[in-house]
Amino acid sequence: MCLSLRAEYENPFNDFPVYGATRANTGVEEGWLRALPWIQHCLAFHQRCANNTESPLPRRVLDLEVLLGAKDYSLPLLETDGVERGRYVCLSHCWGDSEYLAKTTSLTLERNKDNIPWDTLPRTFQDAIRFTRWLGIRYLWIDSLCIIQDSNEDWLEESAKMVDIYRGAFLTLAATASSSDDGGLFHMHVPADQTRRVFGYSSAGIPYNFYVRPRVSHCIIKRHSTYTETPKDFPLFDRAWVYQELLLSPRVIHFAEQELTWECMQRIDCECGGSTRYDWLRRDTPHKMHHSQAFHESYNNVRELHARWRTMVGQYSRLSLTLGKDKLPALSGLARQMQRCRPGDQYLAGLWAQTLWEDLLWYAVGKRKSSCSRGGGEWRAPSWSWASLEKGAEYVYTGDEREEPSEIYATLVHASVVPVMAGDSTGQLSMAELVLEGRLIPGTVSKSSFPSILLYLPT
Repeated sequence: MCLSLRAEYENPFNDFPVYGATRANTGVEEGWLRALPWIQHCLAFHQRCANNTESPLPRRVLDLEVLLGAKDYSLPLLETDGVERGRYVCLSHCWGDSEYLAKTTSLTLERNKDNIPWDTLPRTFQDAIRFTRWLGIRYLWIDSLCIIQDSNEDWLEESAKMVDIYRGAFLTLAATASSSDDGGLFHMHVPADQTRRVFGYSSAGIPYNFYVRPRVSHCIIKRHSTYTETPKDFPLFDRAWVYQELLLSPRVIHFAEQELTWECMQRIDCECGGSTRYDWLRRDTPHKMHHSQAFHESYNNVRELHARWRTMVGQYSRLSLTLGKDKLPALSGLARQMQRCRPGDQYLAGLWAQTLWEDLLWYAVGKRKSSCSRGGGEWRAPSWSWASLEKGAEYVYTGDEREEPSEIYATLVHASVVPVMAGDSTGQLSMAELVLEGRLIPGTVSKSSFPSILLYLPT
């Protein structure tokens, strides 16, 4: 068993790593106090994280004003007028198989605007409300309560705003260790993971007193190290919608089973301090920090921005979706963020017109995602787009590893997409067309391990 050691005095075993203490219950206020220095440091020193004051509120938010001070319970769903501003928190979560009566539909909308009964909320939502109240923040955004679930029109309108909803949030709470909304944010350590005290005297008669526990599994490191296999401790990371939620949010607190973890545009940290001590930090920039850095420097490094998109496609395309038609909408927030840094460019079903030749060089990887079971056979993207796959995709190169093609022997004649909702070319599509002109050369297609298909041309 791999142990982390926390010494109360001088470390008697210099070869052991010394980490900070973690609490047996992540749902206690003493543990939450650890989050305050993270937030305060971010507000004081991080320019890229921004959003230090108030943002335009989403169309609907949970209003916790009465919960913050009054004894009488009231939790209304507030519909804003589009100009109201305030601090709000978002929740990133796995829906799983949880069933609950609080979900907002056409039938429950008016009732929820008046008051959402506490006992109709799943545990994850209740925990998110408790933590948001503890922070003293009035508004909370949860997708299944703030979007009308049986209205395709409302869903299309609100899903197109994801980039602004998550980027405008003061903080996002991530239910990282829960596979459904019944799992909650807060967790108790199992007995085997709890800290144990060891004390005695050294051979020189010097007293020692220290604590040991199994090494904490750090969610940031697991998410950064691989997108090919989801760690079982962190089921949230397998959800495709969550990919953009975590990248767009300026600040995220992960609620794992053993500790709280902090992630913002410029820093990562955790209760035990172990996530900042790994060798990988000396070699690689953490994923969220790398993402924000690429956009922050986009004005003088367009090539890095192009490479960033292909990297995101490789990571995102491996993740799970319940509905196949969500393949493009679940990435639309990041597409819109990218769009703002690529003026004059055209977004084409997951590809970009100005880098079309490089963006077409993708190949399928991995197994078909069985979780994309509902609506998996419906058309959602053209065959020339990686979004048409029900498995992952990788690029022959991302742009930062190999040189871009020196010569291109084709011409783009015409490219167009027809969105389901007018004006939202990054979301769900009803049609897409690509017309190219170039030479045709006979060749032989052969399967190979890398890339998945090779084309052999006659000599």
